[in-house]
Amino acid sequence: MKIRRASMKDMKTLLDLYDELLELEIAKYDPTLIPKWSYTKHGIKYFTEMINGSYTSVAEVDDKVVGYLAGKINEKNDYELYQYGEIDNICVTKECRGQGIGTALIKDFMGYCKENGIEDFKVVACAKDRDAINFYHKLGFGDFDVTLTINPKVKTLTED
Repeated sequence: MKIRRASMKDMKTLLDLYDELLELEIAKYDPTLIPKWSYTKHGIKYFTEMINGSYTSVAEVDDKVVGYLAGKINEKNDYELYQYGEIDNICVTKECRGQGIGTALIKDFMGYCKENGIEDFKVVACAKDRDAINFYHKLGFGDFDVTLTINPKVKTLTED
């Protein structure tokens, strides 16, 4: 497996992988998300900015992209003491999950952040996505924020 920075040549693959992630999110956790969003002008703009201005890496196995991570270092502001690296989204193809690829993508991103003086990290996961939460816990992330919602279209944890 090889991790490298994404380029504009990877755009179609990134859009396809994000769409795979989005389909899972819609089916299992959040039906309010917009199907095929990655292929809209907003999705394409988002990934263009992440490739050119933030941090996006891809994982390759046998010269085929099988996963990606899109993240950024937050801008310095006047209401937080520290800057932090934030994972916006990460996806590994279904057939390659459980092989350490997601872990490698995150460790690579953390290395990039540490090279830039950043030691704090954040990621947001759906409260019902226990697999994702357990994955992040194994990497040292701890529970921090809780987002509460009133949305009759989405079943909450308390309704399970």
